[in-house]
Amino acid sequence: MQTILDRAKESPQRKTLSIADMERFDVNMEIQSFSGKNQKGEVFQYDFVEDKDGNKYRIPVSVLTQLHVYLKENPEHQQFTVLKQGAGMETKYMLIPVLP
Repeated sequence: MQTILDRAKESPQRKTLSIADMERFDVNMEIQSFSGKNQKGEVFQYDFVEDKDGNKYRIPVSVLTQLHVYLKENPEHQQFTVLKQGAGMETKYMLIPVLP
């Protein structure tokens, strides 16, 4: 018989990564939403995509906004990457199209 502790030691803890941690992403990936409460009991929400290995990547609103603007002029573009600079509330993201 296996204990909870044994199972916890076996199973890698999955955390939500940033879309900037992906090498590239396709605009046709399925987007999902998550909502929860922080330690103060305040509700928060974010969008994410999940890769084939079950890793979840959070998509900041600023990235979705940049993608919206870019696709207005280049609707055929499908692949992008994101550069991340800074940390915490000062983090900035830059959307970069991946050329075919």
